[in-house]
Amino acid sequence: MVLYGRSDEEFGVAYQPFAEALFAYVSGCPIEELREQVGTDGGDLARLLPGLSDRLALGGPGEDEDGPETGRYRMFEAINALLSRLSMTTPVLLVLDDLQWAAKPTLLLVRQLVRSADRRRLLVVGTFRDTDLDRTHPLAGMMADLRREHQVERFDLGGLDQTEVSEFVETAAGHSLDASIAAVAEAIYVETEGNPFFVGQLLRHLTESGALVQRNGIWATTRPLGDLGIPEGVRELIGRQLSRLSPAANTVMGAASVIGRQFDTALLVAVSGVAQDEVLDALEAAERARLIARVAGRLDRFTFVQSLVRTTLYDELPTTRRLRLHRRVGLELEARGGAASESRLVELAHHFLEAAGLGEVERAVRYGRLAGNAARSGLAFEQAAGHYEGALGA
Repeated sequence: MVLYGRSDEEFGVAYQPFAEALFAYVSGCPIEELREQVGTDGGDLARLLPGLSDRLALGGPGEDEDGPETGRYRMFEAINALLSRLSMTTPVLLVLDDLQWAAKPTLLLVRQLVRSADRRRLLVVGTFRDTDLDRTHPLAGMMADLRREHQVERFDLGGLDQTEVSEFVETAAGHSLDASIAAVAEAIYVETEGNPFFVGQLLRHLTESGALVQRNGIWATTRPLGDLGIPEGVRELIGRQLSRLSPAANTVMGAASVIGRQFDTALLVAVSGVAQDEVLDALEAAERARLIARVAGRLDRFTFVQSLVRTTLYDELPTTRRLRLHRRVGLELEARGGAASESRLVELAHHFLEAAGLGEVERAVRYGRLAGNAARSGLAFEQAAGHYEGALGA
């Protein structure tokens, strides 16, 4: 059984990867089997998985008579016990992606799970970008703690080496490389440091710009290597890809970057100030350029394929437009009755805090407090403190 969850760059909801990983199982498992696997831990698990209460008619989680830290420990143990029981039926692979963006409560749960001896056939795989860490990052401290655990292994995945980049280019070309294309492959390696995503993006840039062409099924360069115009940096490469989109499409994608790494079409139409047909055309062009992709199982929801694509768009927005877009997104989410979940409260607090300079101080404070209260009731105390600090800042 493969369970997958990822942390979000913008909002960092506590325990998000675990909630995502277990949601699919809880929502799809037959009731009797689910009841057996949950056992007596339903109340504690419902803190992480609100849908569990509806499926098993559990009611909401009660107050923690022994204190909030005890309540959090019980929830951690309940999650560990559930995964342990699942692994007795079938081996379980739990993938926790993008831990460089994980909130501290999430990392505490990871540490508790990994240290537990009652795991049976459970493999936990966590991925993170070490370039996003410094020694003050919570994940750095957790990794230092886990080095002492004998069952923990760490794999450092660097970029492809020069030979592997040449193989990448050769595979894309479909034939062996002649001297000129081999030189292009070497230049690509130097520029991308072997990052596979950027190797592919740079190849795409060279073919779309006409620097590389196919003649009788064979790749060839149209000009000397020094004149190929390989960008000096990945951000410039992404900028060139964006410049090939129409001005209207760039306007739309800029609005999408404010919404977040993932965004839905209806919300984008509402906040972008662009007609629906133009928004759909822009999404089609960006998807064709492989700057965005549809979220699996959702026809109306997209994600930026790389966070740097979104960051490039976001940083290019003039400050006043960026703040206005944050306010539009917040007001639209509010109009949709967005206070139904902690994740939505976090979004509202984020957007109105950004828009506080435009006069949205009252909403920034209100949603910051509500998000803090929700995080506290969900035993994510460090997250709650962050939301309260945001409200105080507003």
